[in-house]
Amino acid sequence: MKRNMKQSGFSLIEVLEAMALVSFLLAGMGELLLHSLQAKRKTDTRFELTALLSAKLESLKTLPYDSAELQAGSHRLDIAPEPRLGTVREEWRIENPFS
Repeated sequence: MKRNMKQSGFSLIEVLEAMALVSFLLAGMGELLLHSLQAKRKTDTRFELTALLSAKLESLKTLPYDSAELQAGSHRLDIAPEPRLGTVREEWRIENPFS
């Protein structure tokens, strides 16, 4: 008795090629995701530091002229705005153009 077998499905080589292609694509997507997360973290940090700088400049604008923070010379302030940023050192220099 002879069986009449139709071939259906995929061969082992085709399955292995498909798995290799999917693995390659997933690895590329994973690397892309990693790079985008690093870029986002860096951008978020820059944004927060820029906001801190802007807030410091605005606070310096509101000080009276005889304030100690506006005296000629270099000034430094260490702050810890968020745990993930660590300690941020703000440094500024005031020059008196009239002296």
